Amino acid sequence: GGRGWRHNYYATGLPGLGRGQMGGVAWGGGIAPYPYAPEFTPEKEAEVLKNQAQIMQEEINSINERIRELEKLETKK
Repeated sequence: GGRGWRHNYYATGLPGLGRGQMGGVAWGGGIAPYPYAPEFTPEKEAEVLKNQAQIMQEEINSINERIRELEKLETKK
């Protein structure tokens, strides 16, 4: 770039490639994102919540087991 290119990115403060790192695409190209999210049915939501509940229950069981182990160590002292 010769003369006239000095202030090409004055509005953003970043060169074209740097603008791509701010969530956009460098120099304005690229593919537009979907205008909507895929459908999330009540059945799918219920399945996701059940999976989350199972994972949380397993974590609680693991925590309770560790508490029991620590309590056993304290009683041996």
